[in-house]
Order: sequence, then structure tokens, then C-alpha cells
Amino acid sequence: MNPVSSSTKEMGPGSRRDTLDDHFGDYNWRKVVSMHLTLLRRIQEAIPMRAEHVTTFLEFSKSLPADTTKAFSQMIWDFEAGKSSKNPYETTLAVESQSKVRLALTEEDAAAIARDESLNIHSTVSPSVLIHQGLELEDQQVRLALDSKALGASATEHQRSQIIECRSRLLRRITIWCQVQALYMPGAVGLRSASDESDPASAETIKLLLPSSAISLMTCDKKLAEYEWRLRYGLVFDCLAELRRHLLVLNTMYQSKDSYIRGQKHNTRSNTLIHGVQSRIKYVTNKYRSSRVALTALSELLGKDGQWESTIRPLLDNDIRGLREGEDASSSEGRRQLSWIWSSQRTSDEELTQGMNEALRIEWCKARARAQRWQEECILLWEEMRCVVDFHQWQAGIWETCANEAASRGARLIGQV
Repeated sequence: MNPVSSSTKEMGPGSRRDTLDDHFGDYNWRKVVSMHLTLLRRIQEAIPMRAEHVTTFLEFSKSLPADTTKAFSQMIWDFEAGKSSKNPYETTLAVESQSKVRLALTEEDAAAIARDESLNIHSTVSPSVLIHQGLELEDQQVRLALDSKALGASATEHQRSQIIECRSRLLRRITIWCQVQALYMPGAVGLRSASDESDPASAETIKLLLPSSAISLMTCDKKLAEYEWRLRYGLVFDCLAELRRHLLVLNTMYQSKDSYIRGQKHNTRSNTLIHGVQSRIKYVTNKYRSSRVALTALSELLGKDGQWESTIRPLLDNDIRGLREGEDASSSEGRRQLSWIWSSQRTSDEELTQGMNEALRIEWCKARARAQRWQEECILLWEEMRCVVDFHQWQAGIWETCANEAASRGARLIGQV
């Protein structure tokens, strides 16, 4: 009624009240006559949303261990019944500090360097070990390419020498691996020598010609393809586990930055750490996508059914979001959809650390509340539709009674005349 105020503010009390009553009556009349359209629009939205949120909640529950979901259910039942004051929707862990996050990232880098140094090439290598080492070398090529790209023009001589040493070390490992590969995949030697390499001495550009990338170029032993399939199938779940962990760390860092970081100096350091985590997320995302492309190529050769595609889905940019983020930034809590990466299989129960267990508990409770909310919405809409029909029947009965009384009075008056 705010737009009416400009017209009624200069009226007298009686005229103002009559005008407002007219507007109220018109609004109520239009609301009643369009009630069927309003309820139809709402029920057409509520039924699909109920099915979608209930399915999402059930898939999320299946992805968690049975004892975990049982503990979550007991916690929320006790809270709703008033037996416990612990709110399952609130976090109890302290926000991780920037120093702890920086220490964790440094340890990850040190572990990666240690793995590169400890890579051991034997003189006799089994086919499964050959494929495993090929995947390791492929990952090292990507890491080296990223490090070289991030070096920049202002790099020091020490940094450049480290890159050159890593490239030389990786080149020696690839050369030894290619010699072993020639025993199992003789066609790869001819393909590699015939390929026109822009920089043959660059270790990160050498084509390894694993079975997934050489299917269309030469015949390949299905045993080697099967080994690569099994290794990559486990690799994609490792990528999802690492992606989930990095997203939780990124969310914690954003919360810590908003709560505690002040000043340009500290904001710059915080942004540097956040950029490092975002780079790792991008790296894991590309690793998952390349592994899925390889699985698609191998599935055609091995005759795999398409059931694996329902578990290992295409990872879109919109899917890479945290537990508390929806598909749209403007999505309300009741309409927020959980990304499928959080309901996928987990590599082991050890992945459920204390921080992730609490984050999953909060999101599981919210997913349960969203599913129940849309179920309740459908029940209320059906009841509202029933009440509307009953109200109109009752209102029609009143008008029929008034019409019958008016007709009887008219008949009596005509008889008196």
C-alpha cells in the first residue's frame, strides 16, 4: 500500500479510510480469484524440488559410513527433542590460523619433492609397474610445466638452476622408462621418433604414449590398457578426495581472512596463501579431467559399460564449490544444491578427519532440513488446496442461501400484491 500513500496523505480521515478499504478489498478479491494459479505455480515447483532434494540427501547419506550417519541422526534427534543443547548446525572447531595453513602447504610441497627424489627405476619392470611409473612421470611433467610457467622473467639464477636440474633429472627418468616401454609397446618407439617435437630436449613436452593416448595411433595390448584403467579409476577418487580437502581449507582461509586479517601487509600474505590453494585446486581439477578423458578412451577399447560414468561424472567449473556454496550465488538456503563431489565415494574412512567430519555433519543436517522443508511444503500446499475448495463451497452455499431467501421474499411480496 506504499504507492497509495502519495494520494491519501492529503485526504481527510474519512476519505483516507474509505480509499484504503477500497484498495484492500480489490487486492483481496484479486488474490482470491487468482488463488488457483498461485497454488498451481507453487505445487509445480515444490514437487520437483522435493524429489531433487530428497534424492540429494539420500545420495549424500549413502556416501558416508553407516555409523557416521547414525551418529548424526542421533545428535539431531536429541537436539530437536530438547535432550541436548549441542546445536548440530553449528561448528565447534576453532578457525584454522594462517600459520597452520602455511605449514600444511609447506609440508605438502616437501612431500612432493621427496616422492620425486625417491622414484626408483628397476632394470626389470612388470607391466603394471610400467603403467604406474608412466602416470607418475606424466604428473611430474605437468608439475614441471607449471613451475616453469610460474618462474617469470624476474627469477633468480638459483631458481632457474633448480628448474634446469629438475628438467634434466626428469629427462633421464623418462629416457629409462621409454627403454622399458619399448619391450611392452614396440610401436611407441616409431611413433615417438616420427613425431615432430618442437623441443626434443624439453622433458615436459615428451609424449609418453600411454595406452589411453596411443589407442588411435597403434594397436595396444589390452592387458596394459586394463592396468591403466584400474590405476586411473583409483586416481580419480584420489583427486576428488584432494579436491574436497582443498575446498575445505580454502573456505577456512576465507573465514579467517574476513575475521582476523587487517591491513595491507597481512592481506597481501593472506591473498598469496589463498592463491596457492586455488592453484592446487586448479591442478587437481585438470588432473581429474585428463584422467576421465583417458578412462573414456580406454572404456571403448576394453568394452566397459557406461555405469562408471554415473560415478565419475564430468567435473564442470560450477561443480567445484564448497559445502556452503550453491550453484548460484543468490540461491537461498532452501534452494541450495550440494555439489556432487561431496556425495561421491571416499577413498577411506581416514579421509573423514575431525574438521571434515564436522563440516559434513553440518551439511548433512542442512541437507536433511532442506529435504524435510520441501516435503512439508508439498503437504501444506495439498492442505491449502483442499481448504480453498472447501472455502469456495462454503461461500457458494452462503450465496445460494441468500439467493433462495431473496427469491422466497419476492414470492411472498408478489402474493401479497
